[in-house]
Amino acid sequence: MLADALGRATGRQFARAPGADVHGGSIHRCVRWETDAGPVFVKLASATEADLFAAEADGLRAMADARAVRVPEVIATVTTDTEAALVLEWLDFGDTDARAEARLGQQLAALQPPSLIRPAPARHTTMPRRARAR
Repeated sequence: MLADALGRATGRQFARAPGADVHGGSIHRCVRWETDAGPVFVKLASATEADLFAAEADGLRAMADARAVRVPEVIATVTTDTEAALVLEWLDFGDTDARAEARLGQQLAALQPPSLIRPAPARHTTMPRRARAR
């Protein structure tokens, strides 16, 4: 049972089944799963996709190491005979506003070295020419 495998990998006691499905994955099922240490975010897939979760965990760790933007802590990646799971810290999100969105944009930009940031070619813009010329 997946709950047992998650518990062995994390040292936490998982509820027998996940709670509600939640947003957070475009191609994988995502759930809130209750544990004795509080809820966690779990992405679920077939065991054949375990490498995708390992790569995502590596990317999240690299983003965390950069300390530019807050990302959930990677708790574990788990693979059974039939399933793969990526276990992340559960984050409660508050309301967003324009300032929060601008701050997130600045934090994400800080992840990219300036030498890699180039303006998009003019043909890719949706701005009218007369507005660009000002």
